[in-house]
Amino acid sequence: MNGRAKFFCRIVFSTLFFCIIAANVSGQEADEQAENESSLIFLMPAGYEFISLERQTMHAPSAGFGFISAQTGRRFLGMVTYRHVFFQEAAHLGIPQRFHQINAIFDGSINRHRLMFFLGSSSDEPIVGGFSVIQAMAGWGYEVVNRPHTSLTLGVTLGIGDFGIALPSGDPLPVLPLPLIRLNVETQWLALSFTVPTLGFTIAPQQRVRLAGNIQLVSFRSISDIIFECTLWYRLFGADHRMGDFAGIGVGVRSASSSFTISHDATRFEMRQTSVFAVADFSIARIRGGWIFDSRYRLDRRDAGSPGRGWYVSLQGNIPIAR
Repeated sequence: MNGRAKFFCRIVFSTLFFCIIAANVSGQEADEQAENESSLIFLMPAGYEFISLERQTMHAPSAGFGFISAQTGRRFLGMVTYRHVFFQEAAHLGIPQRFHQINAIFDGSINRHRLMFFLGSSSDEPIVGGFSVIQAMAGWGYEVVNRPHTSLTLGVTLGIGDFGIALPSGDPLPVLPLPLIRLNVETQWLALSFTVPTLGFTIAPQQRVRLAGNIQLVSFRSISDIIFECTLWYRLFGADHRMGDFAGIGVGVRSASSSFTISHDATRFEMRQTSVFAVADFSIARIRGGWIFDSRYRLDRRDAGSPGRGWYVSLQGNIPIAR
């Protein structure tokens, strides 16, 4: 179950992150899309994260390429990203200092049918290691409820990878069917999205002052396995302004995790941080900086010490190129 939950969360987090980017870009191109029956937008995301702790420093540049295609009754989104993570100090004996994260995601809709595909690798050797370092998922769903403020999609997905479920022979179960449940509710005072096992919400989504957050369950072991982020936002322009919901500043608290699989022995290494932060969001660019007041190393779900307190800064950008 632990492995399956982590697999779910990785898919959900990547999907939500990409959908946020797509929503921002789509919002900026809304007028053009209204005038054209079909549109195609290419995206060029890039980012950099720097973490400085008492006994560790981490650099993580990233880059990718994606697209959004929309026409009457159809919408397709796709993205491929690469993230290189470098730890300046060795966390433990035998733990590499460089890791690679590769994610490819596709999310599409044809009328009320929903399609999803995900392929990811997070390891010191992104291709070596088989099911222990590579996860894949393909799914189909049908939107059984389609109302102005409510959407519910039900379906099934097929996952390939190491889910932490062993066969009688002791080998991991390589293929697993999983349910697809996606619920979205939007009202004047609450926007809610739920995709197992992630819950996202925004209180007062149409106001300039709003509270947004998401909660993810990465394991079923204890309450400490909940990953979360909560931000109090102030949007710089009102709903009736010509700039729309373009820019905002906020403060918040979050629990974040960077996890990898060691290719030669399938050891799971994780660095987790809990922090308070400030953020400036300009839709196509987001700058965040904060203070990390708690950090932990984990090896195969066991506590392996702490690199101490510190601070971090991250920059995420996404350049839309409309055709």
